[in-house]
Amino acid sequence: MDVKINFLTINEKGNLVERKKLSKAHFCDDISRKGVVLIDFNAIGSAPCKMQLPIIKQLSKQYHDKVTVIIIDVDNSKALATSFRITSIPTLIVLKNGREAKRFIGLQNIKTLADALENTMK
Repeated sequence: MDVKINFLTINEKGNLVERKKLSKAHFCDDISRKGVVLIDFNAIGSAPCKMQLPIIKQLSKQYHDKVTVIIIDVDNSKALATSFRITSIPTLIVLKNGREAKRFIGLQNIKTLADALENTMK
């Protein structure tokens, strides 16, 4: 049985958009073809995750044509969180062509994340 992944993205206006459920295999295949991807593994009730969200939205607006931003609720996607070795939230992972380029654990400021995205895009 293939687990379905429920995830959110952020549109160019900064609004959260729920995406259709994909199988884990299709999700991983999809992100490997997206270039630079920022994945925010979080939990809805977590205070640090709530504080991280406006920063993620701002980055999504700033890099809307260069970076795909994906938000994963670990409570609803435990299998994916396990496969990415998520042990604390928020965990933010920057991928380039499906490969992990940088990982951050805990609340991060916008400069730290923007610098990581800029370096990954080089």
